[in-house]
Amino acid sequence: MEGVSEGARDEHTEAPAAPTHGALAPILDVRTEVSWLTDGSYRFVGGEPMTMLRLDGQAFSRPPLGIGLLGISDRIAEAFYARGLAHPTPIAYRGPYRLDESSSLAHLSIVVPVKDDHEGVRALAESLGPIRARGASMIVVDDGSATPLRGADLGDAETVQIVRHDRTRGPAAARNAGIALAEQRGATEVMLLDADTVVSGSGWLALLRLHFARPDVCMVAPRIVAAEPGTRGVRGFETARSALDMGAHPARVAPRTSVPYVPSAALLLHLPRLRELLGEGDLFAAGMHVAEDVDLCWRVLRAGGEIRYEPVAHVAHTHRLGLVAMLRRRMFYGEGASRLARDHEAEIVPAIFSTRTLIAAAGFWWFRPWSLALAAAMTVWSAASVHNTLGGSKRLTARIVIKSQANSVWQLASAVLRPYAPATLAVLAATSTSSIGRRGARIVAVAAVAEGVRHWWRQRPPQGRPVNDLPSHLLLHRADDLAYGLGVWKSVLAERSPRALRPELRR
Repeated sequence: MEGVSEGARDEHTEAPAAPTHGALAPILDVRTEVSWLTDGSYRFVGGEPMTMLRLDGQAFSRPPLGIGLLGISDRIAEAFYARGLAHPTPIAYRGPYRLDESSSLAHLSIVVPVKDDHEGVRALAESLGPIRARGASMIVVDDGSATPLRGADLGDAETVQIVRHDRTRGPAAARNAGIALAEQRGATEVMLLDADTVVSGSGWLALLRLHFARPDVCMVAPRIVAAEPGTRGVRGFETARSALDMGAHPARVAPRTSVPYVPSAALLLHLPRLRELLGEGDLFAAGMHVAEDVDLCWRVLRAGGEIRYEPVAHVAHTHRLGLVAMLRRRMFYGEGASRLARDHEAEIVPAIFSTRTLIAAAGFWWFRPWSLALAAAMTVWSAASVHNTLGGSKRLTARIVIKSQANSVWQLASAVLRPYAPATLAVLAATSTSSIGRRGARIVAVAAVAEGVRHWWRQRPPQGRPVNDLPSHLLLHRADDLAYGLGVWKSVLAERSPRALRPELRR
């Protein structure tokens, strides 16, 4: 790991002030390493990219150990949030910090794009009853449905406004039309929901809105879970981790992290802050029919806004349960890669390695005495660099280097099996008669199984067991990755540019 950068020793040593962000409290990321030092300070290592922060013990009202709740002022908490070392997490307080599920929501509009899914949008409208009863308006944009949507189809024509596009313009244009109408009606917040989602109560929305207490937060996304969970086949795979599910852990959304974007299938927008950053006009790029949500996220982040992912809040989604439909959708997602690479070349990369970690990972997978020796030499070299950065902590150095090298091993396997999967299969087919080709095929087969088992295990609920069976997960995960890779290559050929396939190699 080349990326442990030490933040300057924080100057905040005053007595910690009480947090002012209400029911949001700073809680350490589950991957953050904490060490108590003999001079009474604390060292935190983690985040994305990995960094180190060292603080005097006087900055804390309680030791930062145990459950991970940090007793620090808002000013210090922001330093943790910016590095991904901790997250502003909803806490169940009593009194004034109780979740707000009763005040007026007249400032909120719910925007729903729909095409040929009358039943879905009707079910969503019904599930939104508690929120609409508090004054929230609902705008449904019928994007060229074969049978035009009517208010009577939703069971309540008086509180739902329908905008009709005579021809299909795409989800981005439909959302833009709904947002524009919401702004005309004076809305300051917009909740984007797809027609195939359903919600329960209003607590999930209250959890999302808590994040707007921090002035830089422009968008907040909930976790998208299966509306009809299962344990086997496609249903089980989509329940474990659909393409819309960004995981069980809170995150600061940023490119090149575990949560690089959040989907617009369920996304809360703070319109005044977005307008201040992006100006007037369409928020979504109307010409984009795929990855328009990724594009919006990265433009907001580039302009200086903040986006939070809050998995405590859930929105249910009706997933595609047919194998062909699921794989076709994954391939469609992959087709957005080249457009993103053209507009956001610095943000999208299929893999990131330093020279040392790449050599070490390749040496491990080749699994020959000479390659393992080379991998060990690269690991020792990395360890020496990290040891110098950390100032002599051998135990922490070992933990960080092992974790980093393991991540590189898995990242190489994932890259070969997902964005580069079509090329991997082509090379193996072309070299199948040679000894190197046969060995490469065996290594890829081992990597495919090992990475699939790891993926299956990592999708389990916290402190729980995986929700679906391993055999079907392995097969569907590999098919999912291949379909996405085919979409990426299709977009590369269409754009006639290899930018979406260009890895980043650091020294």
